Amino acid sequence: MKDIDEYKPDIIIQDVKMDKERPSVDGEAFAYKLRKEHPEYNHIPIVILTNVIEAGCVNKLTEKNESEGIFYLTKLQESTGRIAFIANVLFRWRPNKRA
Repeated sequence: MKDIDEYKPDIIIQDVKMDKERPSVDGEAFAYKLRKEHPEYNHIPIVILTNVIEAGCVNKLTEKNESEGIFYLTKLQESTGRIAFIANVLFRWRPNKRA
């Protein structure tokens, strides 16, 4: 959390598999832990990169977690698609829009 305080990011982008040496640590668990234990960071959207290729699966996960500011992005998209997705997250995620 020290890095978040120091760098004050506008967005956090992380892989769903954060650490190959500790597979029990994953991006989704980290995101929910951050939201639960550090509400002062709730204004920062989190994008989790995944290899999931079924668009329906990714969309379902996105709908489920969007209200928490947690978004899923497939790594298999072209780079322009990934950039557009991240720009869209930054544009629409605002703390005052949260339910």
